[in-house]
Amino acid sequence: FFFFIFLFFKLCSFTDFIFSFIPKTMEVLRKFLKVETEKDVYVATGLHLNVFMYALSYWLTQPLLPYMTKELGADRVTFGYLQTWLEVAQILSSLYFGQVIDKMGARYAMALAQFGTSISYALLASAPTVNFLFLSRVPTVFMAVMLCAQGTIPSLARKEDRDAAIGRLSISYLLGMVVGSVSGGILAEAYTYAAVGYCATAIAIAMALLTLVVFPELNTIRLVEKKDTSINITSAIRMSFRKHVRHLVVVTLFCGMALSLYKSQFSVIMADYFHIKAKGAGLTTAIAAGVGIVCNTFLVAPLRKHFTSRQLILYATFGLAVSFVLLTLVDTLELLMVLIVPITLCSTVLYTIGAGELSNSVSMDETGTAVSISHSIRSLTGVAAPPVGGFLFQNYSIDGIGFSSALLAVVSSMLFMAMTPTVANHINMPKKAGDNEPVLVDEGEVKDDKPAEKKKKSDTKKKK
Repeated sequence: FFFFIFLFFKLCSFTDFIFSFIPKTMEVLRKFLKVETEKDVYVATGLHLNVFMYALSYWLTQPLLPYMTKELGADRVTFGYLQTWLEVAQILSSLYFGQVIDKMGARYAMALAQFGTSISYALLASAPTVNFLFLSRVPTVFMAVMLCAQGTIPSLARKEDRDAAIGRLSISYLLGMVVGSVSGGILAEAYTYAAVGYCATAIAIAMALLTLVVFPELNTIRLVEKKDTSINITSAIRMSFRKHVRHLVVVTLFCGMALSLYKSQFSVIMADYFHIKAKGAGLTTAIAAGVGIVCNTFLVAPLRKHFTSRQLILYATFGLAVSFVLLTLVDTLELLMVLIVPITLCSTVLYTIGAGELSNSVSMDETGTAVSISHSIRSLTGVAAPPVGGFLFQNYSIDGIGFSSALLAVVSSMLFMAMTPTVANHINMPKKAGDNEPVLVDEGEVKDDKPAEKKKKSDTKKKK
């Protein structure tokens, strides 16, 4: 339905006709989406629509997996091992999709991700045996729609607006998560769990076709100039050691591990420590989603104008450390709800600013690879955190989780401060009128264009 409606409007040029009835609609959308031109509004809208539908279909199927696991009598231990290996595979798939974005374009990367997720949903909905259930988990390595969108949006936005543009994508994801979570339970009760899976499959296939047919060709100049189109995921590993990238990789790794420890044991803490049932857990998820939407909508852009990215990253890591220490003192559900707010605020700012800075630290034809580094690190911490968190909670209760996460955040801030003096000038400062913009080169180095300007002026004087 969405596919044919959007295709009809696009081909008949009715979008401009509708927008003409709403004064300055395109300008309002341009400012909200943080893109450079009104022409880019169509591309950014396609990215946001993909992210929203991806989150909607993903959260529609969340009640389906536990039901099918129980219905088919799957061994939970074996299934857990399978999930762990697939998360390891997602580390490599994230790096692969980053290369696809840079070498082949966002259009094909997005369509490939949507087609892959549709296969996973179809196999999950129709699984007759345990083997088919395990097979349905394999295509989850293609779930990289958010990565494709985040790797593409920096090329549409000005350098100072890239953080806010990436944050706006999180709003679309959170809205899709809320709608999908509510709709999944309602559809499962009204029809069947399999029907929910087929519904998610149809949404993913429709978005893949919509992306291929309607999605504007992006970065055609960049793709034409690119001579080497081979996919090489080791280039992302080499990029992570560059002078202007490695400090961001370090803070992403340590803070990512701290947050993964907290998230991996959060449901266990809710059930065993606070004796909270599913309704209370749903309330905490809703609070976190609401805080994330508010932060990305109203806070990231103003904070970015008044503080440097280095200051925001340090404040966020310090806020996480303090919040995790306070977690050890929480003894009621009400206090936990209050503590969720600063943890979500700090993690959202850290995630958004970090992704924006990664895209700013490389040339424009490497933004996909740079953002894929962040996603692969989160997959890595997602693999390592559950067993470590389980050991800490079993032996040291909530204190082990809180103090360990706080220690990781403190180490992250200390390493970040130690590594950033040499690159402090590269981390974006609020620009004044007349300031020269540094030029990024392929090796990740920064050069100033002032010597070239001086030489040009001297040549002009000699000619006169």
